[in-house]
Amino acid sequence: MSLSIYTLFVCSLISAVSAARGQTLDLKVNPRAASTGTAAFVKTDVTTTGSWKGVYGADGFNVINDTINYPSYVTATPSGNTAYTWAASTTNVQALQKASSPTDRIAACWYSGSYTVSLNFQDKNTHQVALYLLDWDNNGRTETVDILDANNNVLDSRSVASFAAGKYLVWNLSGQVVIQITNNSSTNAVLSGLFFGPTGTLTITPSNINFGNIALNSDSTQSLVLHNTGTNSITISEANIAGAEFSVTGLSLPLVFGAGQSSTFSVAFTLQAPALSVAVFRY
Repeated sequence: MSLSIYTLFVCSLISAVSAARGQTLDLKVNPRAASTGTAAFVKTDVTTTGSWKGVYGADGFNVINDTINYPSYVTATPSGNTAYTWAASTTNVQALQKASSPTDRIAACWYSGSYTVSLNFQDKNTHQVALYLLDWDNNGRTETVDILDANNNVLDSRSVASFAAGKYLVWNLSGQVVIQITNNSSTNAVLSGLFFGPTGTLTITPSNINFGNIALNSDSTQSLVLHNTGTNSITISEANIAGAEFSVTGLSLPLVFGAGQSSTFSVAFTLQAPALSVAVFRY
């Protein structure tokens, strides 16, 4: 299944009138348009616990039974769930911070044997979504979290256990997706919070490559660097290039960029004939 997050257009206009003419490769990074839904798993986080502020929810959140503040780009619709509060006020760090308080916390959840949360992202961008799972009463809960597309195809599936101390599951999502949470134990499946934020910001340097003078049927290779200049992770799941004259090496996929990370790859050009060449590199 394709979990592509970004599309990099390598729009190379090769005006190869003669074998000695310089070649230019122009690169642009654009978000990939969402369709029926995409999902790329980013990480499991067991260290942040209930202290989500400054880590998750930069765009919006739902701290169950405290505050709902969804971002304008998404519609969130739960179904089949019931709300419950274990502790309306506590200083226990496993409980989620209240949105309006710097010190108070709440331990609450949605629960059921199985329920869903439909997310309809109304833009064409990819967004980070973090779910906070908390087995507050330490009942040994185990559950499965599935991410489905609009056609009920499973995009990703995670089994969760041992989360009495709190655990985040984090994805990059787009389009129309359904979060399905299913109980695998003798109690019920719980969810204590949803948090929305931006993904990383992908840039590429250099933005222009000149392959120089290339003899017919000869090669030239240039290196490029992908940078995540944002504050969250980016996942690249596949890389394809259309255009027989071009090839890409140096990307080990799937590739997850943490904030501030970089990765170098190479683009090679082989002059096969004096003609117009266009390459599209998708990832």
